[in-house]
This record gives sequence, C-alpha cells and structure tokens, in this order.
Amino acid sequence: MSIYLLIKILEAIRASHRDDRVIIVAIDGAGGSGKSTLARKLQAADNQVSIV
Repeated sequence: MSIYLLIKILEAIRASHRDDRVIIVAIDGAGGSGKSTLARKLQAADNQVSIV
C-alpha cells in the first residue's frame, strides 16, 4: 500500500468526524489479510494514531 493511499485514508477519517477528540476505526478481515500491517502503516503515517 502506498503512502498516498494511507494519507487519503487518514484524510477521509478526519473529514468524516465531528469535533470529537477520539475516533475509533475498526479494521476487519480474515486471517492474513493485512489488518495489522495496515494499522502499523497508518500509525507510522500519523503520530496521532494509536493502535489498541
């Protein structure tokens, strides 16, 4: 996944929320589909992202 796509995902998430300080995003998929990889890349692209 390119950094451009990651930035677009983060922009869409930010644009869709209200004035809340916390945004929870669930990543769903089968085993081995890249959920953890996507989460780590989102975190690396933005220092305000926390993985729980």
